[in-house]
Amino acid sequence: MSRRKERSAGLRLLSAVASFVFLGAGIYMFFAGVNLYNSALMTSAVLGLGIPAVVAGDGFLEMVVGFFEVFFDGLMEVVGGVLEALSSIFN
Repeated sequence: MSRRKERSAGLRLLSAVASFVFLGAGIYMFFAGVNLYNSALMTSAVLGLGIPAVVAGDGFLEMVVGFFEVFFDGLMEVVGGVLEALSSIFN
């Protein structure tokens, strides 16, 4: 939980949006196939996840681990936001 305090709100928003787009484009690519628009979405999502990880990492392994850390952090932000919205509806 201490890592959440270290990251800015903009970086958390970027990771959440990029993770959501990455998953959405991957699911769409699975069903509809590869096309130009889907590839552009997938590329922008990977860059949105990868650039903060590369800037923060010192070595290659830290960059790879940082990419997955940012991805899962963004995924948790999206799932947490959806669950919080659902819980506020039924509260």
